[in-house]
Amino acid sequence: MKPQLVNGASLPEVHATVLTARPTVLRRMLAFAGPAYLVSVGYMDPGNWATDLEGGARFGYQLVWVLVLSNLMAILLQT
Repeated sequence: MKPQLVNGASLPEVHATVLTARPTVLRRMLAFAGPAYLVSVGYMDPGNWATDLEGGARFGYQLVWVLVLSNLMAILLQT
């Protein structure tokens, strides 16, 4: 039995490339932001709080943005 073609078109004739716009730098960076926030929230347990506080005592406010950002994302994702 010979296979029949629907509307006379075979796969190579139907296959085509869809042109899309090039992603901007911001869009490419935002693709990494979601997983990074989830990982940062996942590691904020009480033991890491103690480590963060000791790191803050040694380095001052240089690393405080990590703590603030991870807590903001925890509040956002857990509500």
